[in-house]
Amino acid sequence: MTDSEILTKAIQGAVRNGWDPMTVGGSTKCTPEAVLHWIRDWPNERIVYNHDFAKALWGEDEHTASPGMDSYGAEPCENCGYEGEIVQPYCWHHHLMRMVIAEDPIAYLGEHLDG
Repeated sequence: MTDSEILTKAIQGAVRNGWDPMTVGGSTKCTPEAVLHWIRDWPNERIVYNHDFAKALWGEDEHTASPGMDSYGAEPCENCGYEGEIVQPYCWHHHLMRMVIAEDPIAYLGEHLDG
């Protein structure tokens, strides 16, 4: 997927889960044209690093593994599907932190859209 396709899918998923684009200055209508405008005209960070966006995208549930635990060889988190070392207790916070420090935050977003 291209960065635009990743961002489009992420925005649509977050809106579907209750995210209000007004929190970052968008219109309340998540039309394809509005999404393309946001992607083209706004810095990506304005959207993807927004806490409410992350909560809507990945959920406010706690990971089913404890923070600091490496779930290697264990079942993935039942709430968000993440497999690996759990650093933050909440799914949204964990993924937001990982995305911020990722070499390519949009690629990280794309790899974790479905969980």
